Amino acid sequence: EEDPTKKLTRQEIIDNALILIFAGSETSASTLTNAMLFAGLHPTVWDKLVEEQAQIQAVHGDTLTPASLDATNAPYLDAFLKETMRLRVIVGGIPRRTLKEIDVDGDGKMVIPKGYLVDPSMIMTHEEDPNVKLPDSMHLDPIQGFRPERWLGSEEHGKPDSDWYVPYG
Repeated sequence: EEDPTKKLTRQEIIDNALILIFAGSETSASTLTNAMLFAGLHPTVWDKLVEEQAQIQAVHGDTLTPASLDATNAPYLDAFLKETMRLRVIVGGIPRRTLKEIDVDGDGKMVIPKGYLVDPSMIMTHEEDPNVKLPDSMHLDPIQGFRPERWLGSEEHGKPDSDWYVPYG
């Protein structure tokens, strides 16, 4: 930005592209691994996913497309993946610089000055979500806390608030 005549070399472009490809494939692989773990731990969840996919296949045929797997066509799959990412956050947090002074509790006792680096914890954010929090942190337990239904608007399971659900920051 400071020098518009400066350009990346071919090697710098290749190196940056490879970093993005590897970072993206690693997070995808980790998320899919966690999803398979949860599907294996919860046979009834697996059965619901299979049933939903059979319904999609009956309507859209054997070729799956992004449109056929849209959250409106596959709400349970969407809920399953969101719950997987709620319980097993892949990204630890990306530091951010404060754009203005932040009074954390609004009482003036804890103030983060403008320009400070803040490193949020996605895991702790999900741990403290008041909409899903259970005693003894059971909402984070892979057996008792895994409830894809919570994303379908069920009062019984408590739906995460968009302010608290931040699997990628």
